Amino acid sequence: MQEKTHARKAAFVWETALALFLGFTLLLSGQFAGASDRRQHLKGQLTQEMLNAPVVGRVPPTTQLTLTIGLVIKNMTGLTAAADQASDPKSPSYRKYLSPEQFADQFGASPADYQTLLSWGSSNHLAVTAHKNRFVATFAGSVADIEKALDIQLSYRKRPDGTQFFAPNVEPSLELALPVEHIGGLENFILPKRAGGSGPGGTYQGMDYRHAYAPSVTLTGAGQTIGIFMASTSDGFNQIDINSYATLINQSFLPVQEVPAGTVTTAGGEGTLDVDMALSMAPAAQIVGFFGDHTEILTNMADRSDIKQFTSSWTWYNGTTTDTCLMEELALQGQSFFQITGDAAAYTMGMFPTYSRGTLDCRQFPYITLVGGTSLNMSDNGT
Repeated sequence: MQEKTHARKAAFVWETALALFLGFTLLLSGQFAGASDRRQHLKGQLTQEMLNAPVVGRVPPTTQLTLTIGLVIKNMTGLTAAADQASDPKSPSYRKYLSPEQFADQFGASPADYQTLLSWGSSNHLAVTAHKNRFVATFAGSVADIEKALDIQLSYRKRPDGTQFFAPNVEPSLELALPVEHIGGLENFILPKRAGGSGPGGTYQGMDYRHAYAPSVTLTGAGQTIGIFMASTSDGFNQIDINSYATLINQSFLPVQEVPAGTVTTAGGEGTLDVDMALSMAPAAQIVGFFGDHTEILTNMADRSDIKQFTSSWTWYNGTTTDTCLMEELALQGQSFFQITGDAAAYTMGMFPTYSRGTLDCRQFPYITLVGGTSLNMSDNGT
């Protein structure tokens, strides 16, 4: 009888332990499934061409990168309609522009949702920069922290021409409930391309253009600011070069400002020419050069509602919906964006291929002004 009692007790203890173990296992699996379900998996960040490129080596974990995360605009139809109306002379909303804060209230995330995005960055050890539109945020940090936050590995790979680029091994994912449209800065496969311009030794100097296109205008640009899209810090400008050019054409220019502040650039032909030509047309204007990934540049431009005109002599072919929304924000805020057509004269739709992931040639963005397709001939007296 005592042996049977001991046997029953042993069986009860074993069954209880087994039940607890199974229950704990199910609980853990449920937790892990829940965590997996909470991860948002993005698509369209990578092309097959990037993934097929041969790997050269891993990006060092201490390398610093800046990412720009664009949230999904919930009311895209309303945003497009509002940008249409602000640009339509027949609309009662014509030129009734929004401030970045008003844009945020109408089209951005709620303050609480936007804070969730910022908190996600901070919790992953990334330096966070908020923007006024509550639609895009900027995150800076080490490759090690970025890889962990997005469940990726960043490697250097080879383009067909032998040059190197970096890209993740898989599409990124992040533990965030807010729908994300795009993460900029994760790869640099498609480099900005020079769109052309007059260079050293060219026939004309900058002031010749002012004489040709604005011969009777006395305005100098005083009190105005011109924002210049500068896609490459390695083809930027040197203030000494700008000062030398001012001396050459008997002008005095304000020092150029950079966004982000303190950006270190290497002087190049494209960046220097952009500044020189803008100041030749408006010698008393303040120039602000915007650097970074194209999405980061457009985001910072949208923050600067005090700047009413932007210009770009660079082209890029990997524009996203986030970029389109930012262009629409500029239009709604009364900021004009002038984009050069490039070296091949006037631009026509279909002139360049659309990438398989549906990305845009930058000249296909709405609410911008394309500039190009003209030929200049001047007489000896400058007319």
